[in-house]
Amino acid sequence: MQRSLKHPEPQLLTGFILYMACLLASPILSQENKPVKTLTQLHGTVQYQTDTEKPWRFARYYVHGVEKFLAESIIELVPVGDKNLFPNQSERISKTHLMDQENFMFIPETLAIQLGDKVRFKNSEEAFHNVMCLNDKPPYNVNLAKNQEHIHQPKVAKGAQDPLNIRCVFHGAMKGWIFVFKHQYFKQTDKSGTFHFTNFPEGTYKLRIAHPSGGLYLETEERKLTQSIITPWNIILTPEHLKAQSE
Repeated sequence: MQRSLKHPEPQLLTGFILYMACLLASPILSQENKPVKTLTQLHGTVQYQTDTEKPWRFARYYVHGVEKFLAESIIELVPVGDKNLFPNQSERISKTHLMDQENFMFIPETLAIQLGDKVRFKNSEEAFHNVMCLNDKPPYNVNLAKNQEHIHQPKVAKGAQDPLNIRCVFHGAMKGWIFVFKHQYFKQTDKSGTFHFTNFPEGTYKLRIAHPSGGLYLETEERKLTQSIITPWNIILTPEHLKAQSE
């Protein structure tokens, strides 16, 4: 026996179409009504002001030119008040960074990475080396013969305030540092001492500047950064910015 197929009532069909239209339109409307943050940029330099009464014996490796630009300093852009000012990077593709061991040095001795990235430690020389870090969780202590590697993903991210201290237990002069950040707004200077941040939301910020080899650290005053007013933020470090060292 065949069953008769009933067509839906016109009123019900119309109501269903209107309901689906509203359902599909609502996310679009919410996105249109959501305020768009205005983006701005920032550039500046880091210099080191020497003091003959407080000489820095390694300054010749990091301080360049008559302007005394400071290389290998870490700069972190820090929002004040609104901790959700930076965009979420949950879909970011992680990177792997190399920290080699050669000529009884970590090369580079300073890395700046984002949380979720990995570090590939490698021993490229004949000497037997080691990679030890006690302030990550968990700590690690790994021996490396020539051409051996060890890949590690840091779990502790304290930005410019507190890097991971990397050591070789067999050679006390070998020191390295890994700065781990929870966001992407950090820079590391080269010999020009310059840094440049782009495409970050307007707001009130401060800078944290660190130079681990020199034991230097500075947290600046707050500034309002807007698109309409873009002025350089130039930093001068001195021996007065020596940070207390635990070792």
